[in-house]
Amino acid sequence: MTVNSFSAVSLDPPLVSWCVRREAPSAPAFIAASHFAVHVLDSSHAHIARQFSTPAPDKFAGIEFGTGIGGLPVLSGVIAHFECRNMRTVEVGDHIMLIGQIERYAARGGEPLIFHSGGFRSLSDIVT
Repeated sequence: MTVNSFSAVSLDPPLVSWCVRREAPSAPAFIAASHFAVHVLDSSHAHIARQFSTPAPDKFAGIEFGTGIGGLPVLSGVIAHFECRNMRTVEVGDHIMLIGQIERYAARGGEPLIFHSGGFRSLSDIVT
């Protein structure tokens, strides 16, 4: 699933959050899961964001990934990933907010992919 934002909630303990639309086909699986992973895509990864944002029987088809905590799929070549224990869900309007405690993460340098003004862009495209 591609989300347009996630947020730091706490530094101690390290918590992050993101939201899923209640009616999203994958919402029940994320809500029931013990863990989830958040990936920060590189500016060259718009194709991955598109692939995970559209309905498909196998969203991981053609995507390189390894295995994280509890069997989580962890994408290769991303700027950062966070492997999180699903701590809490909160109903917020037409979405469900998932709050996870970071159990493991990895990061490398790179320019992040962002969604701005209706399209995928790199940060350097919009910062002058």
